[in-house]
Amino acid sequence: MKYIDECYVFGAKEFKENIKSEQEIREINKLIYKGENCFELEVYKKLRDYSLEHQKLVWEVLNINFDKSYPESEVYKDAIAIVDKYKDKIFKKSDGAWIFEGEKIKKDLKTWVFQTGEGNPTYSAKDLGLAVRKFDEFPNLTKGYITTSVEQKDYFKAVIKVLELIDEKFNGKYIHIPFGWMLRESGQKFSSRMGDTVKGM
Repeated sequence: MKYIDECYVFGAKEFKENIKSEQEIREINKLIYKGENCFELEVYKKLRDYSLEHQKLVWEVLNINFDKSYPESEVYKDAIAIVDKYKDKIFKKSDGAWIFEGEKIKKDLKTWVFQTGEGNPTYSAKDLGLAVRKFDEFPNLTKGYITTSVEQKDYFKAVIKVLELIDEKFNGKYIHIPFGWMLRESGQKFSSRMGDTVKGM
């Protein structure tokens, strides 16, 4: 896990600072989303399995149990389908990407990208797919709660608004609860992309 963590930090830095690396990473991302057998997909699956195995150990130490988990790999196709269904209705094309112009719907909303120019779903779209799947698989679910750091507040306002525009059954049922940050003594927040985190094990 230490090695995977170091690779993540290296990749994030390269993506930000090296144009050639950014292009290579985008190409690898495309290959993984296609789901066709290739070396890149094989490596991705192995790393995901190692990460999930380690995560499970951490949950056991903390005595945390989940009824069900939803990996991104299970919802990204749902995400693409949702965006495709509402193109030119809820989403507008902008520089090849599909966006939600939140501020045109409500003053406190912002614009968010839901599908990239390469046709890949963003986290926003995958959160839509996740929400829809949860309510489909648990029809008696009366409320869905998401907890993240406070910096995701505007993001989830947009995601929840899109959900409500898709289907009124989501009105008042999907709720975001933001929480504060764990800060270093310097006052800066921890960052996994910088390799600056508290390790669980």
